[in-house]
Amino acid sequence: MGELAETAMKLALNDGTQEMIVVMPDPVNSLGLQNYYVNSLVTGNWETFVARDLVDYIDRNYRTLPSAESRGIFGEYRHGLSALLLAARYPDVFSAVSVLQPKIFYPGYSVSEAFFQSRVGRSLMDDLLVDARQLPVTADATWLTNRFPEDTFIPNALGDALAYGMAFAPNAEAGPPFFDYPFQELDGAPDPAVLRRWEDGLGNVNEKLTMLKDALARLDIQIDYYENISMDGPAGSVYLSNQLTDLGIAHTARSSSLFQPSSLAVLGKEILLTFSRVLTFE
Repeated sequence: MGELAETAMKLALNDGTQEMIVVMPDPVNSLGLQNYYVNSLVTGNWETFVARDLVDYIDRNYRTLPSAESRGIFGEYRHGLSALLLAARYPDVFSAVSVLQPKIFYPGYSVSEAFFQSRVGRSLMDDLLVDARQLPVTADATWLTNRFPEDTFIPNALGDALAYGMAFAPNAEAGPPFFDYPFQELDGAPDPAVLRRWEDGLGNVNEKLTMLKDALARLDIQIDYYENISMDGPAGSVYLSNQLTDLGIAHTARSSSLFQPSSLAVLGKEILLTFSRVLTFE
């Protein structure tokens, strides 16, 4: 990740950007799962860690300008919406936010058909839940680390379900896998209350933005997305931009013209250049 940041910075410097310190926290936990940078009773307070602990550490150990006007945050795909909301919740820490191809549940997006609740994902989760039900409720997280030892391949659909569930539907008292899953039976109907929690994780965007409207209005907001390729396409990014527009929140949305999308290239050629223009430097 450090090499990626260094390469992106070199690309940006070649285009005349200001020098800046680029910090890339490791988004992978001990199970090899991605997190969503949200506070969770199961995986820890990642939002607080990023906004407080990490920022404080960098300010203590590096030559920074320790003010929101000189600090921005970037979030890609699964971290995109989290980065935007995090910046709004900590206006004393960040003044600018950039998101790339944010993963968002927009109207018409079926969570029950998403990658982590697809037929494959539900089948993999069903196998895991069958085993978990044999355990006492006092079983701790070592069951998961033993089941998925380091460097073990976890199928994407299962890994995504585990990561998402621990982030947005945590249940530390229920025993492994420590979150509530909507489907208790492979071919059964989802539990409506649990499904709503899963839908709310990256959904209910308008409600979340409305609650933070004033704080969002003070941020410099940039949304980048790929027009034709990658992930879920531009629909989530366009929906987010439209919601901000409807709330009267100024922002910039632009599609990448890269034929072969590269997060590294977008970071170095566009996003760091944007931060260079909107942040305060010496």
